[in-house]
Amino acid sequence: MRCSIEIWATDANVAVTLTGTLEGYISQFSFAGPRFGFSSCPFFGAIGLVLVTIGVYSVLAYTTARRTHEIGIRMALGANRSHVQGMVIRMGLKLVGLGRLESGQS
Repeated sequence: MRCSIEIWATDANVAVTLTGTLEGYISQFSFAGPRFGFSSCPFFGAIGLVLVTIGVYSVLAYTTARRTHEIGIRMALGANRSHVQGMVIRMGLKLVGLGRLESGQS
């Protein structure tokens, strides 16, 4: 308010509005501060997790479809269902392990 008094002392015809600091002005009219970033992180993290899950599933399904003939031969030669499932699961775990190794996470 002191700013208004000083300005009006100089010229009484000047309209004075929104006096204050720039930080006060920004905090008064800015609603999308850090709260938006904090609230959007879990959303984008969930989207990333879904995309990674879809990607791993599709690559695993593709490689399993490519090895259907081999799986059939193994089953015909007497492999148990659990052995074939273990082979497919190990293939998927190798894929995930390779991805983690490439990304630098342990």
